[in-house]
Amino acid sequence: MQHCTKPIFASDKFCEDCGKEVAVKNQRSTVEEISPDILTELKLRYPRSSIVTGMITNLYLYKRKYVTKESHLIFSFWYLTLVTNQGETLELSVDAETTLGANLNKGDVISLLQPTLLSLNHKLESKALKTIINNNDYADYIVIHAQDKQYKIKGNDYDVSRQSKPIYTFFVTCFVALFSFITLNYSIDTVINLTIAAMVITFIIEWTIKNNKYKKHLLDYEALSKTFDALSQISISELGYENLQRVKQDDDVICVSCQQRISIDSD
Repeated sequence: MQHCTKPIFASDKFCEDCGKEVAVKNQRSTVEEISPDILTELKLRYPRSSIVTGMITNLYLYKRKYVTKESHLIFSFWYLTLVTNQGETLELSVDAETTLGANLNKGDVISLLQPTLLSLNHKLESKALKTIINNNDYADYIVIHAQDKQYKIKGNDYDVSRQSKPIYTFFVTCFVALFSFITLNYSIDTVINLTIAAMVITFIIEWTIKNNKYKKHLLDYEALSKTFDALSQISISELGYENLQRVKQDDDVICVSCQQRISIDSD
């Protein structure tokens, strides 16, 4: 918000230029108030999808471990407290392995796009963390609404894997061949014909099921990506979070009237 020439911050009581009392402050808006149709297409594929916007008020960096016989991997996460634009408080984890994720800070305004509810299944690195980490809730798609632009953090939980090859065809074909030859004692020619027929039918059925499943996942991902791109176009000023905190300068002075820090060139 701006009154005369200088921006008005949330803590300001008066305009630094003219001295008049500031009666109107930034109004917080939800993403869906700004863009009412942003979730319409995504909800057709993920009925419980939602977007939550808020300010990070607390951050705790911690680690989880993934241990198998072949590997021992350690992953870093932020356990953050988010106060939403509707006053609710959420606690959840986000990835701290990426460059953007590692540089999250208190005071950052972020939006969480959640097609479904996700939970981390990696074990905590130490038992002592159980007193700090209260849940396993996790967000995979995040938009950081910075003062200059928006930044996207995308995980891989909803990525589309390559279409898998038909594997049941081989087992069904072998079963038909052995069953018809050993148990039913059919002739070689009959066994060959039955085996070929079983192989063709099973392949068609399996390929059709896998292909339809792959196409569905691809459409799900396209709808998610489209919504994520739309979310990344919404600015911090549209959300009403602009100028929440005035950056302190070394030459600031204290106003004798309202006892607020103001810039030295304030009229």
